[in-house]
Amino acid sequence: MRKSIALILAVLLIGTTVAGAVLYELDVREAGNLRSKWPTTQGTILSSTILRDFENSETAFIIIRFAYEAKGTRYSAQQAWREWLTRTHQYSEGSSVTVYYNPAKPSEAVIEPREQSPGSSLIGFGLFAMALVAIIAGIWILIGEGQTLVRKKLKRMMRKEK
Repeated sequence: MRKSIALILAVLLIGTTVAGAVLYELDVREAGNLRSKWPTTQGTILSSTILRDFENSETAFIIIRFAYEAKGTRYSAQQAWREWLTRTHQYSEGSSVTVYYNPAKPSEAVIEPREQSPGSSLIGFGLFAMALVAIIAGIWILIGEGQTLVRKKLKRMMRKEK
């Protein structure tokens, strides 16, 4: 009985975490698809900051500040994402870029509509970590239940021998 409860709990933990991760990924992709359909305007790169992950790493977080005009008003915004260092040259200060802005809220804009922010990759990593913990906990529970059953069988065998 306890074994089946432990198994059900492990399956529920794993299933819930995996379902959450899948739904989150679908939401991130849908947001990227929506942003790519926003109206566009030309903008200018104000600054480009590169934060390397590690000293010799080929990837980094890139933070781009840009200015643009939408509906007759001038705005500035920024976008950050993980990037290969070889591609960061296209965001040099003063260069022209296409800006995608939210028509309902023109102060909200991106230059890479399908890129997700560094914070969202942390959420994805967190969901993955939760799934891993759930799997390990499920295995640990099942092993513990198995050991309990073995002990009970050994006790029964010892009683029969007496």
